[in-house]
Amino acid sequence: MRELFLPLRSNSSWFSTTSTRDRLERQIKVNLVLYDRLIVQDGRYRITAGTDGQGMDMLLPTNKCGDDRKSISFYEPGGKFGVRLGDKVLLQSESYVSYDVDFYPIFYDAGLLDAEYIEWRPIDLTAQHQREADQQAEEDSRNDQLNGILPENSYLRGAILRAIYRDSFLAHSLRTPFCVDSAVAPVVQWKQRLGKTAWLHELPPIFFDCWVKLDLPDFSSYSWEEVRRVRESGAGADLRMMMDRTLAQIEDALPNISDQREISELVALGMSKELIREVDARRSRAAGTVVNLALNWLPLPFFGGALAGTVKDLQSLWNERGSWLSLTGNRNKSTSGE
Repeated sequence: MRELFLPLRSNSSWFSTTSTRDRLERQIKVNLVLYDRLIVQDGRYRITAGTDGQGMDMLLPTNKCGDDRKSISFYEPGGKFGVRLGDKVLLQSESYVSYDVDFYPIFYDAGLLDAEYIEWRPIDLTAQHQREADQQAEEDSRNDQLNGILPENSYLRGAILRAIYRDSFLAHSLRTPFCVDSAVAPVVQWKQRLGKTAWLHELPPIFFDCWVKLDLPDFSSYSWEEVRRVRESGAGADLRMMMDRTLAQIEDALPNISDQREISELVALGMSKELIREVDARRSRAAGTVVNLALNWLPLPFFGGALAGTVKDLQSLWNERGSWLSLTGNRNKSTSGE
């Protein structure tokens, strides 16, 4: 089962504006189709970084999030914030960024709060594990290679690194990859290059990138209801199984791969093989039914013209419920089958 963890801290910058939150929603729609289950960190995370390098952040448990979690606030930079204890001012600054981070409103609007394939986990690290994660973050914060990758604001720089390590610890305990925002992703890529980490957790996004480049349906543009129908349909389940088969074929090659381009080529090859497997399976079951493939639909230089003479009509596969190929046809057809 392929699962994906959605932590709060490492997705903070998605909540900087309504526009970036919309981008997060598009990503979640894709993840709902590609993964068997999403594990969502329950609670609300708040972070404010000051222009002078001061800041504050906190992870609120579910019982401290207030009675109504159906909306979140978006803050403009420049607002005043501070902490006072009695007459003593402990912190006072002007905000550089301020985020209110909570997945609950998104899934509430989508009508998916109770979906069985979304698991809410009100989890965080123990104090000891937080110290260990923060120590590693502190070591990285002094690395000059991160200049230009991390923001110059010292509080936000430290918060991003702490988020990566804390959420990495959580993801490791869940034995899942985790989703991050555009501010965190470059640091993750830097750590991968530094440690020569395998590309295993990158495979589903690369798979979908190949899928969309082939002019196949972009689930991120679907309505929540359409996404739900695809996710819960037999064709959607078959797509996830096809992705698993495709990616399993290339996982052994990952340690020897140097860049994403090579992975994309292997994924495209695997998808092509899956298409031919589908075609052959149906031809063997229904003699006389020959399937036509438009050769610009998939990059097939490795099959040459051999396929062209044997394929005739892809529409017959589009109309078959249950096959992932039905998702490549008309949108109404792709979301109507079970």
